[in-house]
Amino acid sequence: HKDPTLEGYRRLYYCRHAGSFFIGFAGIGRDAREIEMMCYDFIKIQTFKVDPNVQLIRSDKGTLFLGTLIYTVIEQLGERRHRFLRLTCPIQHVLRRLKGAGYVDGQWKPTPHMRGYSQEKDLMIVKYNNVYFGIMEYYSFADNYRHTVKSIFWVLRSSCAKVFAAKYKLRSQKKVFVKFGSDLGGRGSLYMPSPKEVIAMMDRQPRYRPGPTPFPRIPG
Repeated sequence: HKDPTLEGYRRLYYCRHAGSFFIGFAGIGRDAREIEMMCYDFIKIQTFKVDPNVQLIRSDKGTLFLGTLIYTVIEQLGERRHRFLRLTCPIQHVLRRLKGAGYVDGQWKPTPHMRGYSQEKDLMIVKYNNVYFGIMEYYSFADNYRHTVKSIFWVLRSSCAKVFAAKYKLRSQKKVFVKFGSDLGGRGSLYMPSPKEVIAMMDRQPRYRPGPTPFPRIPG
């Protein structure tokens, strides 16, 4: 059946990247548990090494796959209630990656990334923009994309401003923004684009992804 509101509706989705795979199933719980047991049985008979971490998770609880939080929500449309799939960027997951690379601390507060401290200002802007655009391009499909752009911009711009405060003996971010502007460009041609500019730029590009890809590497 194509109508998910009908009793006999069943649908199965499969996605794989390297050693990770994701199976999405729309139907009754009994069938979902049967699929789970089939996965367990398949793993047991493999001669090569397989991670046995197979979990059955309700769609409304959500699960993380390739850095994306996948879950469903129920919305009322007219007289019927419909279930919709949501793909979102889990901000804390991204912050953990930024913490591992030295851009935020354990409290998720931006910290100066001092590697490359002696580089010219424009090269520092390029480094931060590479991280910024790498994350935003990866999550271009996310339902919470606009919120993600604003959050990551605030973190990376603040981190970069703290580097400039140390580099130019300005002591505070406020003095950095007074000297170089809110985009940290100053009189140079390179700057950190605002969330509004990034959103407008990504809106002009197709958001279809041909297949799963790993989370972009954040340079440390």
